[in-house]
Amino acid sequence: MTITVDPRISVTFAQRGNNASALWLEMKTPDEAQPTDLLAALAAAGWTVNPRFDPIVVPAPPEATRQPEDPTYAIRHLILRGPSGTGLHGSWTEQEAQTHVAAARKVLVEFGFPTVDIWRKSKSDQL
Repeated sequence: MTITVDPRISVTFAQRGNNASALWLEMKTPDEAQPTDLLAALAAAGWTVNPRFDPIVVPAPPEATRQPEDPTYAIRHLILRGPSGTGLHGSWTEQEAQTHVAAARKVLVEFGFPTVDIWRKSKSDQL
């Protein structure tokens, strides 16, 4: 079963720190239409809004300077973290990374996100 979500929502896995197997989930949503069902399903899979990063709301650009590709609505940027791992400081083992990402991907597919990109830091970003 696929649940229809707002097509304005974007989701990306991003590398957390220098640990290549530790990822968080970045979600950008319209500020006025938070995907509470999606967030609840991700929470049930162990992915919750990271309390260390307050949600950021980016207002829509003023109409006078707005480009055609710019949104006409405020965007809320959320960072979600997966369950703690058994590694140092709660980091994930390779097996845990596969398990936690698979659990999140399963939820995302159910909500209409068939593919989700993974952004990894380059070597120069880690220096």
